[in-house]
Amino acid sequence: SVFCKTFFRRMTMQIYKFGGSILHDSKDLESLCDTLLRAGSGKVVVVLSALGSFTRDLDSASLIAATGALEDACAKVQENRRRTHDLAVATLREQPSLQSFLEKDAELDERCTNILRGISITRQRTARVGHMIRALGEDWAVALISAVMLERGIDHAVVDARSVVRTHSIHGDIRPDILSTTAAVRSVLLPELHRHDRLVIQGYVASDEHGETSTMGSESSNLTAALLGKILEADRVTVFSDVAGIMSIDPDLCSDALVMDRLDYASAHRLAVHGMKILYPTMIPLLAESSIPLVVRSLHDTAAPGTVIHDAHASLPLRCVICQYPVHSTQRHLPLFERETPSLPTDGTEANPLLQVRAASGSIEILSAHQHEAHDRETTPDSGFVTVFHEGIATAAILSAAAAFMTRQDGSRMGTWTVAADITCMSVPRALTVPLASLMHAAILPT
Repeated sequence: SVFCKTFFRRMTMQIYKFGGSILHDSKDLESLCDTLLRAGSGKVVVVLSALGSFTRDLDSASLIAATGALEDACAKVQENRRRTHDLAVATLREQPSLQSFLEKDAELDERCTNILRGISITRQRTARVGHMIRALGEDWAVALISAVMLERGIDHAVVDARSVVRTHSIHGDIRPDILSTTAAVRSVLLPELHRHDRLVIQGYVASDEHGETSTMGSESSNLTAALLGKILEADRVTVFSDVAGIMSIDPDLCSDALVMDRLDYASAHRLAVHGMKILYPTMIPLLAESSIPLVVRSLHDTAAPGTVIHDAHASLPLRCVICQYPVHSTQRHLPLFERETPSLPTDGTEANPLLQVRAASGSIEILSAHQHEAHDRETTPDSGFVTVFHEGIATAAILSAAAAFMTRQDGSRMGTWTVAADITCMSVPRALTVPLASLMHAAILPT
């Protein structure tokens, strides 16, 4: 920390995280390089995720291999490998850089095949081997993007995250070991940053206390970015997306989606805990502790400022709709960071607005804040889940709008509960998820 600040006291330090889901074609890779070139003379650490569905498909392939179907497992990997190869051919114009990638690609393919073969022989995929196979997706992404950066003349170092990011397990939950990671950053990463202005590293991937490959959970590349940002005392951490910032609703679902241009850390954490995909729950406290701004912005729309998350920027009322389908309880990030008790009336008098809503519609089931965990276990893949953040709007108004919607749905039922006075959750049949989310978004839009 003090060492890092002294080491680079005259230079800016930024962390750029690029998700594999936004790197579809050669134009996207060119935009990534253009972004790095515009960053100027400061230091930039580039954190990369696996491309597309590579991680999920590697995981599936390992489970297939555990049944003994090695050929089918390898075919699953080859689909992704071919897509990565096609992207390399479309982007890399010089033979030396393409050849460099192909050599790394062949090395990774051999490593992957050997792991799958071992799984198929033993007919089991241990947790250790699961980490090893899943981590290869990020390795393939680094190999490709490093080759593209070199061809564009962007001098950089590649550092294997296994040598820097350290984890430990607490009751089976894999968490970053900040002290060990800090020591590794000083001994491994800082010397490379001294020699190069750009450094590329995998997100998601780490090593445990025994030096074995570990992974930190789905979508945890953002956690890697925040962890390195904290240790390096970065000026900011920027997460690049395919949208203009953190939106009031998924723009693919609703054309009226608005960019929330600023949020405080607490509001961002609440969104993350309730399933906002672009954020990762444990990344927010890490950045808040060191007051490091987090920026979420578009990779392609360079004029859009995006969303800035920092306590120095007072948030507007938090009004947002998060839509998930299909949904399972493990996706909900429960229990919550802080157990919030709704300041809502719970007596049986006629003045209770919640009971008035329930009386008005037989299609809506109102649960208490403490019943929602049991309700989670009943959720099926045929269910959709809508979370409404409605700061400044009464819960009764939100429930009334939902009840009116449900009365038109031919006997379909909704489960709803309050997590806080300004957060209402709704579970409906999957087919109703998007229409309900759009309706709720209209109800919370500023007038």
